[in-house]
Amino acid sequence: MHPSSLDLLTQTLAYPLAHPEEDLGWFGEQAAMAHVIKSIEGQHETAGTRSGIVWVPREWFNNYEFEHGFEGQPGSFLVHFAGLAETRLQHMANWLEELGTSQAKWEVDFGETAYRDSVPEFWRKYADGLDGGSSAV
Repeated sequence: MHPSSLDLLTQTLAYPLAHPEEDLGWFGEQAAMAHVIKSIEGQHETAGTRSGIVWVPREWFNNYEFEHGFEGQPGSFLVHFAGLAETRLQHMANWLEELGTSQAKWEVDFGETAYRDSVPEFWRKYADGLDGGSSAV
């Protein structure tokens, strides 16, 4: 793990201890990380440097299972069962059954996934931004 990644996670875990007066709400770890990221980005913005934080497409790591279905496709990195409340366990059971009967459909070679093209394209655009172009991708 890169030291900057470890630092981000350490600061996130320490945030509630360092700020006990702050109510971080139901998704406290997400709120804590948002505060840490904002602080890191603010420090670098003031210094005129890059923070090292890059916002990559959520779908690379986090495809949602909704009540109406899955937003991902075969080869997706994971299924996120957020916000399903009382139907969450049933959705998880359905996925376990699906993977038990159709594993080959979902576990595909990297070269057969959307990642094969989207990941290099993202980083190519990002690198172009570092060379003087826009860093927005």
